[in-house]
Amino acid sequence: MKAISERADPAEMDALDPFAREGDRHTCYWSPLVRSLTLWEILPQHEKALRRNFPEAVIKITDSYEEVKRTDQRFDLIVIDNDMTRTDHVEHFDLFPEIYRMLNRGPVYMVRNVIEDPYLHRGWAPEEVNEARKRFYGHESEVAPVPVMARTYVRPAEGNGFRITWSCIAPRNEAICYYTEELVRIARPR
Repeated sequence: MKAISERADPAEMDALDPFAREGDRHTCYWSPLVRSLTLWEILPQHEKALRRNFPEAVIKITDSYEEVKRTDQRFDLIVIDNDMTRTDHVEHFDLFPEIYRMLNRGPVYMVRNVIEDPYLHRGWAPEEVNEARKRFYGHESEVAPVPVMARTYVRPAEGNGFRITWSCIAPRNEAICYYTEELVRIARPR
C-alpha cells in the first residue's frame, strides 16, 4: 500500500475486499488506513471471524462474481486477492468488465494478485489455468509479462470510461505479486 499512499491518501478511500475470507491474509494490514471498508466473502463460516476482526466494516456473505453485477456501491480502492481453492472461477478474470461500474470518478486504485505458478491453484489442472490466462491476457505463456498484462487491462478500462494513469507491480511473496493501477474517469463523447 506504500505506492498508493505516495499518490493518494488512503484515509480518503472507501475500500472493498471482494474475497475477504477472515481478513487475515492481507486485509488486516491495509484496512486501518482507509476511510471505510466493505468485505465480501462467499463462505458463511468466515462471517463470525470477519465481524470480530473488522467490527466497523460492512460485511456481506455473497458470491463476489455475482455481487459485482448487482451492487450499486462505489469504491476508491478494490483489492482483489481471490482464493485459489475455489473451483468455479479461475483467478479474478470473471470480475471484468463489471467491476468498472463500481469505481468512483478517480483517481481510484485496483490491486490484483498476479499468480505466477499455475500449480498453486487447487481444484484446477495447470492446463486449465493456463488456458484461462491465455484467453484473458491473449498471451501464449503461463505467465503474462507485465507489459502484456498492462495492455490487457487498458482496453476494458477505456471501454468502461477510465484511463490508467499509473501502474506498478510489487512482490507479495515468491509466487505472487500485486499489480496495481491508478484509474481516472474520462469524459465520454456525447
